[in-house]
Amino acid sequence: MGTLRLGLLSGRLGTDTFVERVEAAYRATTHDDLASLTSDLPRRRRLLQSIVARLSQSPLPLEPPAMLEGECRVLGRNVACDYAIADPSVSSRHAELRLTSNGWLIRDLSSRNGTRVNGWLVKEQVLRAGDRIELGATTFVFRPSPSLSGASR
Repeated sequence: MGTLRLGLLSGRLGTDTFVERVEAAYRATTHDDLASLTSDLPRRRRLLQSIVARLSQSPLPLEPPAMLEGECRVLGRNVACDYAIADPSVSSRHAELRLTSNGWLIRDLSSRNGTRVNGWLVKEQVLRAGDRIELGATTFVFRPSPSLSGASR
């Protein structure tokens, strides 16, 4: 049931398919019957394996373009976003990167999995060079160009 629930939450199963498979799971009489219901879904990792895999990934650099104070760029899974991220755990419009008079700001756009900065779940956060930004399962290191942030103030 947990694998089916994760399949639904990750968008790999539609609602109707999820309901059909749950009903089939209750009717199953063997382990093979149950295994066939989840054979097309990714296997759940154990917590420790998941943490190790996440920490061992090299974060991608997030280098904002030249922007004027007040301008923003949207990060998300949708190809129409300024920064399109091919990761199913990233919402279609996940977060917004804005240049303010105080520096760079990231704001979560009510994303499904939230936005984290240096491991902390945030709604809005001023960024500094080197901050780790997590959008879903994708991790970035914030690398603004010193000339860009200084020239726009």
